Amino acid sequence: MQTLDLGGKVAIVTGAGQGIGMTIAMELARAGAKLVLIARREDALEKVKREIEGLGGEALPIPMDVSKWEAADNMAKSVIERFGRIDILINNAGISPKGKGGVPLKIADIEERDWDTVMNINLKGVFSCCKAVMPFMVRQRSGKIVNIGSIAGLTGGAASPATPVYHISKAGLHCLTKVFARELAQHNINVNTVAPGRILTQMAVDTSSEANEMLMRNIPLARFGKPIDVARAVLFLVSESGNYITGDTLVVDGGKAMH
Repeated sequence: MQTLDLGGKVAIVTGAGQGIGMTIAMELARAGAKLVLIARREDALEKVKREIEGLGGEALPIPMDVSKWEAADNMAKSVIERFGRIDILINNAGISPKGKGGVPLKIADIEERDWDTVMNINLKGVFSCCKAVMPFMVRQRSGKIVNIGSIAGLTGGAASPATPVYHISKAGLHCLTKVFARELAQHNINVNTVAPGRILTQMAVDTSSEANEMLMRNIPLARFGKPIDVARAVLFLVSESGNYITGDTLVVDGGKAMH
């Protein structure tokens, strides 16, 4: 069997309606996995579902709010009812609020609702989805979980255009990965983080050219990443090639962090 072959595997991807999440879902489908697509907008999920079916793949869209524990539990049960197993979970859903004019919030401007909204999706959402799939992966004695972090969670947001509470949530996610990796290792379940740097998503497009030029100067490879760069890192970790890697962070940032 090819080491990047996911034939027969069932993969859940949150935040799969657009951007990095959509690209990850498509890449896993190309590798042979059956996809479960999670996001809030049903119309976006249906579009991704059609694209996967166009590749000859199979996809189950489930609109939901990842921060709701009961919704996560119900989602996992629905996947088991449909496919009988859960092999892969990709926690990609995440947000970073902006202030007036699309400018990132400063610490002094962050309100309680901003904090709660970001933490509920970026951190609680990851915990709830991990916790929901755990029993089934434990029963199988196999599973791969990849959480999409950020180099902002490693650097404290140095030169990042995102909001500080986003940086804090991603730092928490990196720790969460290690906690789950330690507890689940005995069950042959791998848990890792992929930490992207500046990726060409809508956030980059919406950022001013001056800010993007400044960010580019700090990247040794002198370019922003593409969603497929993140997706291929994820594919490596969830495939047979990643079997002896757990509790780790794979940085995909063109050399910016150099940690």
